[in-house]
Amino acid sequence: MTTLLTFNDIKTDLTKICTHLRLLVDTPGPTRCIAKLLDNFDPRINQNEEFLMFQTIQGIIDEFNKEIGVKIHLKQHNGNIIIAGGFDKKPTDDEIKDIPITLTSHADEISFLVKKKGYQDDTSYREVLPLCATKFLVDQGFIHKEVEIYGFRNIEDIQKFVKVGVTSIFMELDKEKKPHFFIRTSIEMGIPLLEGDIVIQKYDNTDHNVYNLDTIFHCKALDDRIGILCDLYTIFYLTKYTKYKSKAILVGDEEGVPSDTSWARLVNPTFNNFCRKDGIILICDGIDGFSMREFPEFKRVHEAIIIPYTSDGKGGGDHGLFSILRDKVLHKINHSKINFKAVTCTDYTSRSLDPKIMDNFPLIGFIDWSNGPVHPSAKDPEDILDEISKEYYYLSKCHVDESVSIRKVLNIIGTNFYAFLELHKSYN
Repeated sequence: MTTLLTFNDIKTDLTKICTHLRLLVDTPGPTRCIAKLLDNFDPRINQNEEFLMFQTIQGIIDEFNKEIGVKIHLKQHNGNIIIAGGFDKKPTDDEIKDIPITLTSHADEISFLVKKKGYQDDTSYREVLPLCATKFLVDQGFIHKEVEIYGFRNIEDIQKFVKVGVTSIFMELDKEKKPHFFIRTSIEMGIPLLEGDIVIQKYDNTDHNVYNLDTIFHCKALDDRIGILCDLYTIFYLTKYTKYKSKAILVGDEEGVPSDTSWARLVNPTFNNFCRKDGIILICDGIDGFSMREFPEFKRVHEAIIIPYTSDGKGGGDHGLFSILRDKVLHKINHSKINFKAVTCTDYTSRSLDPKIMDNFPLIGFIDWSNGPVHPSAKDPEDILDEISKEYYYLSKCHVDESVSIRKVLNIIGTNFYAFLELHKSYN
């Protein structure tokens, strides 16, 4: 029998939730470097080695299992992480596939590939190639200069994925206004920089000392560490409070260049192996506060965000699922005894990983989070005269500058929880 999960129930875990979010944002997850191809095999690293993001998530799951018994299990498949809850023993692939509702978010982060080419014959700089669409970097201002470098190395005959060092990055536009990105080759640490290494952002303006509902996490890779965290805790609470089996797929390459037809090669095999064609997929991803127009400017939206589509109507979102979330889930969670908060939004949002799976999986829904304060009117930071507005301008760009309140995180977890229960009714 299902026990009601309330906002106050999750609030008792607030410190643990914040600690786990801190672990996730501190863990590097460059594109295609979060998980192995299989649990015990990946030619890129030795059998006894694990990718850093998988290690962090495994540690969080181990903590959950200490509290509720070993009921949540992990698998690695094609560079993605599969989490299955509610099983007394390790489930088979078919048992995981039979679960009708799939929670999903992307566990990678914006990445750059180190090239052999220098900067105007200056060996103190090396060009890096973005492994992502760059329009948002140019249009919205790539303002964070400190980066970390990771790479594959053979150390004492053991193939590992290791930290190479910390350095700085800058962007330059050529005569055709095409962006080029460069890093300094003088890096902290003693491992030589090599072509093929991976560069990720590094910034953190979060107060680590006190955690409460209004704590603002302001750091790199919240897109989509928030989605990961919310999926993990939704599985945890479903396993703790209900009889249902549940699952989540954490994707290893959400970022991709849209013109590259291979950008779904990690996602599709895993979804085809672990998801039902008649099942429902619930994506959790970030929305730029900069793009939201249905809310007051300079205010944070602390509620979970339920959207019908993506990219102004283009995307995999199903309006029928949206209607169920709008009419049934919102009504239930806003009850005073449960007290989670969610709102609907039909503003522009990014397309996340749904273009990769929408052809094969028709039932896709979204329970998202909004990044930073709402500020839709500013075209350029130079147009904003007061310093407070400038601060808001930069705190609303996914991948460029990201921030979120813990109150919102709790609301997303609760909304996910009740969305799962409501949608699961169709399959009982």
